[in-house]
Amino acid sequence: MDNKEHYRIPVLTQENYEIWFQDMKFKLEGKDIFYVIEVTKHEYAWIKRVLGSTPTIKTPISSDNGEPEANKLTSQFEQLGGTWNEEKAKEYKRDQAKAFFLISTALSTDDKSAIGEYEKIKEFWNYLKLKYSKTSQTTAYQYMTKLQTFEFDDKKGLDVAWTKLKEYRRKAIAANAALKTAYSDEALFLILTRAFLNAYKLITRGFIT
Repeated sequence: MDNKEHYRIPVLTQENYEIWFQDMKFKLEGKDIFYVIEVTKHEYAWIKRVLGSTPTIKTPISSDNGEPEANKLTSQFEQLGGTWNEEKAKEYKRDQAKAFFLISTALSTDDKSAIGEYEKIKEFWNYLKLKYSKTSQTTAYQYMTKLQTFEFDDKKGLDVAWTKLKEYRRKAIAANAALKTAYSDEALFLILTRAFLNAYKLITRGFIT
């Protein structure tokens, strides 16, 4: 019995969407099925007819009620431009179903309900990306506030504080790309310095009193 603990990707939210898409991509790549998001079934399994070759189209066979057999007719018209590689088409369908399932295990109930609106995993993936990475003035303002009111925690140290500031900056820019030039490394350093000095003053006051 396998006792190893497997990392479970958390439910997709506005807060974690960057890491979520990164980890989900790694998970799908690890199972060799991320290609269904990169290419369509047609791009993967359709075989184009070689130029210059002339397909032979037979007269459709009628059924007992006088109607042509639609499946044979469709197949014959497909041959005008090409045909499906049946093995690759079957493989794509199977892997797309796997991708839909794996992604659905890390979605909220609302997002899961939207799956039925999409036949192609590539379109559903893009829908999720657009939904969670779109510009949000409210979200941008929240992280701008976190940056401007940042407080240094002397118990965690400078490295943790610097990492946290960069995280706030990344999320603020993700919510509003216009903020990219507003928070350079120099600007973050000034915020860190100010927070550090404020914390230092509080510490020294504690010793004095």
